[in-house]
Amino acid sequence: MSSEFTCKKSTVEKYDIRWNRGEWALFTIDLETNTMQCHSSFGDYAYSWSSPGESFKRFLIGLEKDCGYLLNKVSRPVFDFDESIKRWKEMIIDYRRDGSIDKEAARDCWQVVVDCESYGVEEEGYCYSIVADSSTITEHFFDAWETFAGVKTFPAAAMTFGKVIWPMLCKVLREEQEQQP
Repeated sequence: MSSEFTCKKSTVEKYDIRWNRGEWALFTIDLETNTMQCHSSFGDYAYSWSSPGESFKRFLIGLEKDCGYLLNKVSRPVFDFDESIKRWKEMIIDYRRDGSIDKEAARDCWQVVVDCESYGVEEEGYCYSIVADSSTITEHFFDAWETFAGVKTFPAAAMTFGKVIWPMLCKVLREEQEQQP
């Protein structure tokens, strides 16, 4: 193992945001590497952008308008069991209404989804194996794995970061920008 390495020391800007009796977010922004890090009471988030195309702070402020983009950079969506079950049931109803499947097929497919729901295992792979691998479903839905893709959402803490904490930082950065000549 080689003991050679390099180290470069740099200065970052730190923003310490506090609200609601104990909630907190500590941001560091590195203007040299276009890196944003946040350690907060709602989790840790970080990302480095290679070429933001404008001043890094202005770029960060612009992300307030696109929470989905921001969250895709700093978090990962997770399988939403309840929304997936709801979507699958609505889809079966829609297919029945438009005549894509008959009443008996709709009833059989509905039962597969209800069975999945009743097992109470909210793990994505398990639900897919029950629903999309079901012979009842595959008989009536050609591409069951795509048709019955689960709904994915960001964790609640990440949503709080994007919808509550990020706008606070953007407000501070905007005020900072307005005070500059």
